[in-house]
Amino acid sequence: MNPAVVAGAAGAGFLLGLFFERWVAVLLADGKPHRPVLLAGVNAALFALAASAAGSGARSLSGMLLFGLLLVASVTDLRQRIIPNPVVLAGLVAALTVEALARPIAPVQSLLGAVVAGGFLWILEAASGGGVGRGDVKLAAVMGLVLGPGPAVVALLLAFALGATGSALLLAVRRVGMLARIPFGPFLMAGGVVAFLAGAPLIHWYLAIIRA
Repeated sequence: MNPAVVAGAAGAGFLLGLFFERWVAVLLADGKPHRPVLLAGVNAALFALAASAAGSGARSLSGMLLFGLLLVASVTDLRQRIIPNPVVLAGLVAALTVEALARPIAPVQSLLGAVVAGGFLWILEAASGGGVGRGDVKLAAVMGLVLGPGPAVVALLLAFALGATGSALLLAVRRVGMLARIPFGPFLMAGGVVAFLAGAPLIHWYLAIIRA
């Protein structure tokens, strides 16, 4: 881990986070930015995590891209229960550009990741009758494009586990009703971040357990 690289990533993340907050305000048409410094600080921390885990190469860049996309999607989902198409489209274009120019993972792995993650949530969307949003499906596909199939499965499993736990806690304290739609974007973000940082070790750990 190069401290200068991590510090530079954090600085870039902070500046980009300020832009993200203004972009969210424009997308949601809800006036001026809410907490620009808070969002910028979170984005800076996420960028630093990506740089510390993956160094200064293409993989680090793809991690920063993924974390920024998931953060913006989570904020819009929390505020207005929507993941706007421009957010997903921007993430898709950026992911394809990084993949084409730098090849952080093999193209076939990238494609399989998008199919696995997006396809699974698409099936759930069709089966749930609206319990899973179309924005969640698109976001999961882009996340899978960056992660690849194995880490994408880890991300989804973690997202569903955290989502179920969070929903149960909110119901227990009566903060939401049985029919309330709880934003899934933040749980996808948590799963995606953990999967990028530790997806491979988690897969190896699980395989070691079932083979024991």
